[in-house]
Amino acid sequence: MSIKEKEKSSNIDFEKISLEIISSAGKAKSLAIEAITLAKEAQFETALKMIDEANDNITKALQSHMSVIVEEGKGYQLPFSVLFMHSEDHLLTTQMMIEISKEFINLYQFINRKK
Repeated sequence: MSIKEKEKSSNIDFEKISLEIISSAGKAKSLAIEAITLAKEAQFETALKMIDEANDNITKALQSHMSVIVEEGKGYQLPFSVLFMHSEDHLLTTQMMIEISKEFINLYQFINRKK
């Protein structure tokens, strides 16, 4: 199968996948930020539930992202998409935000124990 044939065989909808990633990652980022606010108010149980929900949302984003990686792994030459690149930026920054939020929660728990 030639590269041209593979391009035609891929059914990737970059716009749909990109928007799914942006939507799920955006929700996850909002939840992670809200978790910090809750931890600051010593609402640790609720903050941790927010982190769990953020992880659920980032998992959805990662699954959408993986569908593109799988297609490329099959040998399909996929076109460059600025929107998809933008969605990857959201994905990566959200993953970092979730990890930072966990650290803030731990820090606020430590401070709360010292009071």
